[in-house]
Amino acid sequence: MTFKSSNLIQIRIVFCDQDSCWDRTMSYPDSITLGMAIVQSGFLNDYPGFSINDGKFGVFGSIKPLDTVMQDNDRIEIYRPLIYDPKTSRRRRAIHRQKARNIKKKVPISDRTQ
Repeated sequence: MTFKSSNLIQIRIVFCDQDSCWDRTMSYPDSITLGMAIVQSGFLNDYPGFSINDGKFGVFGSIKPLDTVMQDNDRIEIYRPLIYDPKTSRRRRAIHRQKARNIKKKVPISDRTQ
């Protein structure tokens, strides 16, 4: 990758799915945006089903828009969509724990007859 700017910055781009992690550190011109860095990194070639317009992206854990100008040594994080809604998952686990507690509290049938 050849750039006309003499001021290059290092940017790390990371993405993890259920099976693997994709991690690249590349040099870019100092005026590059988050969206341009993702496109030029080759991520979309490795994950063709991923849409840059529908995705969520962050820099060091803070969600940022695609037009964010990057700084030297930034880490771009590409977030995948959630499989389950967190609220629904918490409710399901709470119901499961409550059922388990109720089963433990019940007295066995053999003890009631004595």
